[in-house]
Amino acid sequence: MEYLIILNRSVLPVLIIVFIAIVYDKLFKPAIGDIAKLSIYLFTPIMVFDSFMHYNISFFVLMKPLVFMLLYTSTLIFLGVITGKLLKLNSDDRISFILSVSMLNIGNYGLPLIYFTFGQNAEAYSMLYYIVFNISLSTIAVYISSPAGNKEMIKNMLKIPIFFSVLLALIFTTFTIKLPESVMNSISLMSLAGIPLLTFVMGIQLSNITFKRTYIPAVVIATVIRLIISPIIALFILYIININGLERDVALVQSSTPSAMVPLMLNIIFKRPTDLLASIILSTTVCSALTLPFIIKFLI
Repeated sequence: MEYLIILNRSVLPVLIIVFIAIVYDKLFKPAIGDIAKLSIYLFTPIMVFDSFMHYNISFFVLMKPLVFMLLYTSTLIFLGVITGKLLKLNSDDRISFILSVSMLNIGNYGLPLIYFTFGQNAEAYSMLYYIVFNISLSTIAVYISSPAGNKEMIKNMLKIPIFFSVLLALIFTTFTIKLPESVMNSISLMSLAGIPLLTFVMGIQLSNITFKRTYIPAVVIATVIRLIISPIIALFILYIININGLERDVALVQSSTPSAMVPLMLNIIFKRPTDLLASIILSTTVCSALTLPFIIKFLI
């Protein structure tokens, strides 16, 4: 019964928005690129800037989440490399496998999940971990995916406006610069659209993914690593670097989310096969409805 209560309160609201987005996509076939750009280039940076200003987040506050992200991501990349070799995947599929187990959907899925689970009190922490894991998505994931190497990685990283939003916000908080109330009210109002829009984009993306049966063994193993093994790794690292309380709970739940969507777009950009990665994203998203309530129950 408690499982169903948690499912209804925390996970189901996210899945309902995803379902609405899927129905909308089937009926109207919107241009996903335009909606995604609206989210990535406007509403998400505004949401991040508003959170940094509202909670007065400084550079030093980012240090522990950054250490956690680096230890967590590097451990999962190592696990993905070893497992990919044991599965005898070809080079492209091995890259997809590594990305699927190490890169998590902390934005489209993680942010609304934290909001529905812990409420507004957890917003500052959820933004901290959203920021640091976006660093890995915009650097490590690009580097792994890109055949062009470092030059291309830096170029792609500089195209992500969230970094400029974070930098600007850190300057404002560090030097205690205040914006006019009318400007901050406008920013706060626009930031309210950030989380639902991110979730809506995820639903439209999922609507266009198909599951490939030929990849079942790799998909099953990747799903187990992403949803079951990775939370255990996260809990251990959080204990080691002494992150406790609500921040620990937020970090654990966000690091237990499904595989990220960004690597799928990177595979398309760099003309790599997408079948395995798409199948793992679909599998982890569906199965997360079963695993996440147990993790939340463990914390509450």
